[in-house]
Amino acid sequence: MTQAIRRALHCLRPHSVQGLAKFRAGVAADGGYVMLDALHGCQIAYSLGIGGDVSWDLAMAERGLLVFQYDHTVDGPPAGHPNFRFHKTGLAAADGAGMISLPSAIHANGHAARSDIILKMDIEGAEWNILDTLGSDTLSQFSQIVIEVHHLRRLEEPAWLDRAHRIFARMEATHACVHVHGNNWGPLCVIHGIPVPDVLELSFARRDLGRFELSNELFPTPLDAPNKSGDYDFFLGGFRFLCTDPMSTDEP
Repeated sequence: MTQAIRRALHCLRPHSVQGLAKFRAGVAADGGYVMLDALHGCQIAYSLGIGGDVSWDLAMAERGLLVFQYDHTVDGPPAGHPNFRFHKTGLAAADGAGMISLPSAIHANGHAARSDIILKMDIEGAEWNILDTLGSDTLSQFSQIVIEVHHLRRLEEPAWLDRAHRIFARMEATHACVHVHGNNWGPLCVIHGIPVPDVLELSFARRDLGRFELSNELFPTPLDAPNKSGDYDFFLGGFRFLCTDPMSTDEP
């Protein structure tokens, strides 16, 4: 079990991209994300999960991107911008019951042929069902993905671990993780001796954006901030999980 958890987390080892710096989009608290400064030419962003903070959306909109927002739990964003396109619709693995799948949303907006989309997903645990339905063709439409994954304490459950590994491996095939940050609103769990935040913020970049190398950063970095102000950030170190599987390497 320990080795299986390491194999899943091994897919998330952070990388740097030669010649590209990172920046923080959004507030220095819950709602902000660290991304590659590689938005040149990007015109579209999808923000799944709005709640009471749109600081990331505003950062994208101020850079000239149209931001397509989806959240069925609110009547509208707490702040406006001419580049916002709000939909009071939730995202799900499949269409139905007032929900829409991500591929259907992309198609409905006329973006099916685009490969320059930025994706932000913070939907309180519903991300797993959605991500498990996305193929490489849809994933490849996103040049960057920032996502908050929840309930990592369940990595000790074999079926849940299998799904997480399947999702992370599929994402790793098209994208590399470039940043990790633990959300301190949730606990820091120790699962079979492995410390993992229950809620983890992940930033991915598509592999054609540049030359990727394993990062030598320690996380959190100066770009990070505690999600819960006043509490300490979780120290994740290099967030590399070596595995002894002979089919795995530490290189992408």
